[in-house]
Amino acid sequence: MKYNNSIVNDNVPRMGNAVTRAIGSGLLNLLGWKVEGALPNVPKVILLGEPHTSNWDFILIMMAAQSVGFRMSYLMKKEAFSWPLGGFFRWMGGIPIERQKGKDAIAAIENILQKSDNIFLAITPSGSRSPKESFKTGYLRLAHATDTPLFIIGLHAPTKSIILDQLIDATGPLKTQNKSIKHYIDANYRGIKPHNQSPNPLPKKKTNTVIGQRIPS
Repeated sequence: MKYNNSIVNDNVPRMGNAVTRAIGSGLLNLLGWKVEGALPNVPKVILLGEPHTSNWDFILIMMAAQSVGFRMSYLMKKEAFSWPLGGFFRWMGGIPIERQKGKDAIAAIENILQKSDNIFLAITPSGSRSPKESFKTGYLRLAHATDTPLFIIGLHAPTKSIILDQLIDATGPLKTQNKSIKHYIDANYRGIKPHNQSPNPLPKKKTNTVIGQRIPS
């Protein structure tokens, strides 16, 4: 029988058990962080984990995934999957991938999404922890090519919240939607190191607007 709660549902890929959920919850509580919101009721999604400003971001989101019992897949260079850690990384949702750039990298990830019936694949559109004027558009190209919706997971350091935010469809011009998603994240979330979030002053007013159809989750 699948484990369900107010955050996960039948379509969400699972991992772990009561023990790993307790460990994830305990670690988050120890650090003072909490999970808010719910995951979308869809079998496949591209997770946008932002703002990405510190090495803690991935660790916190993995703890959040463990605490509620959902399997978050992520990409790692294949060299990391050698013994003795390869099995652990795979169990944690890691997917080995060749080091590639540009169109070759997009094609490889596109292949992973097309072959998977049930996957929540995490991507950081910012690409690095340094301030960025805009996100890279690769995640939107993937969403368009594979007809996969996007789901925003926001880290808000002032309240130590990991917010399972909203499910949106990738529609319209790439640059327009990319700019709108970046603005939405900058207006609603503050990273652990906000000086790494944007080279420009962050918006002071929150917004509910994202270009692209918001999908009921």
